[in-house]
Amino acid sequence: MSAEARAATYRTTDWLVKPLWFDDGNVILVADGLHFRVHKSMLSMHSPVFRDMFKLPQSDTGKKSASEFNPDNLDVVRMPDNGYQFIYLLKAIYERSFFQANKAVGFSDEIATSIIVLADKYDMQDLYREATHRLSGLPYPTTFAAFEVRQARPHTTPAHSPKARRVNITLEPFFLINAARRLQTRELLKMLPIAFYFATSMTTEALTDGVARKVLHKTLGDYGREVLDPEDTRRCIEAKPKLVKASQDATRCFSLDTANLSPACAAKQRRSPCLVALERLSQAAAGADLANNTSPLKSREGWFDKRCTDAPMNKLCKDCQAHIKRLHKEAREKVWNDLKKLYDLEAWP
Repeated sequence: MSAEARAATYRTTDWLVKPLWFDDGNVILVADGLHFRVHKSMLSMHSPVFRDMFKLPQSDTGKKSASEFNPDNLDVVRMPDNGYQFIYLLKAIYERSFFQANKAVGFSDEIATSIIVLADKYDMQDLYREATHRLSGLPYPTTFAAFEVRQARPHTTPAHSPKARRVNITLEPFFLINAARRLQTRELLKMLPIAFYFATSMTTEALTDGVARKVLHKTLGDYGREVLDPEDTRRCIEAKPKLVKASQDATRCFSLDTANLSPACAAKQRRSPCLVALERLSQAAAGADLANNTSPLKSREGWFDKRCTDAPMNKLCKDCQAHIKRLHKEAREKVWNDLKKLYDLEAWP
């Protein structure tokens, strides 16, 4: 069966979500054809919106329409929400160790943004704060200093990037970008520039066709693809050559230019050992093709240190090494500070 056929079957079929079907539940919620038997008190405790909603009388029509799943004749509330997002929200409510117990959840854009969208809608402030905290930590830092810490942690790469197979954790920034476009909350907007940066490194096919949504329960079928707004796709595609130019600027410190030497070594009249070492360094940088990529924020200090260690006869003095590292970091920080302008986010969306 094709993905389209599975999706069509799913959308016209009622499903009982067993992990969220409690025999002692006293209300049935239906979202996108998915049925959840849950507890009014549990949802009311987390959400004033649900608390007020449950005070309203429910019509008998709802009970009859769900009679196959409603032998106890409970109130049935049809929710105008995405079904898979509702699964994540309820899992987070009922399993307070949800983030910790599912290591992938802490780094899953899809799950975190699903919870953020519905937690904002139903005024679940604790869940909203927890989910945004998960995103703004390691996956989507909001300051350059935090980004530097992120680079020292286990490697993460956007899904569908050319190097996605080599990493332990994949990021899918489309979910965050779309959630920010929908909600425009301060917390999400702060993460937006780095989300666009990660999205730009994805393949052109992913940018135009989107990424497949995943659900916790595979039996629910295909839930379609997460696709960027056309304007946001344009932003990412147009940013690619700009990021290549930024990569060239960020690695210019490795080129043969006396400005890349410490002031003391640059002032020497004759050809100094550090100038010879810089010439060899520039050749090595060209051979490693450090400049022709869309990752100008990536630190090349590891490569630089290894180069200095592996070529002791062409080693720069400590002052020149520190000078080059400072130039590299300043150039990368400038890229970070320019991300909002690079993606034309001042008036976004």
